Amino acid sequence: MEITVKYLTAVKKITGISSEKFKAPVNCNLENLFLDQICSSYGAFKGYVDNMLNSNGKILFFLNNNIVNDLRGTFLNDGDVITIMSPIAGG
Repeated sequence: MEITVKYLTAVKKITGISSEKFKAPVNCNLENLFLDQICSSYGAFKGYVDNMLNSNGKILFFLNNNIVNDLRGTFLNDGDVITIMSPIAGG
């Protein structure tokens, strides 16, 4: 199945692109897509994620415009759109 992944904010700067498509096996969850394909494609991205999580930061994931809180329990379907971004801060 084909999944579109969109990158926003600092994540877009790391990948250097705004979106791309990935082939995912049937019964693939978001955690597997993220770790097996996205992080392995962008070494700097894996470091960024580790740094964010170690400093109590957060990475936001959306599936078809709905926030995802459980990467392992979120299973993907053909044509899904995943958006990955860092939170936006401001005042």
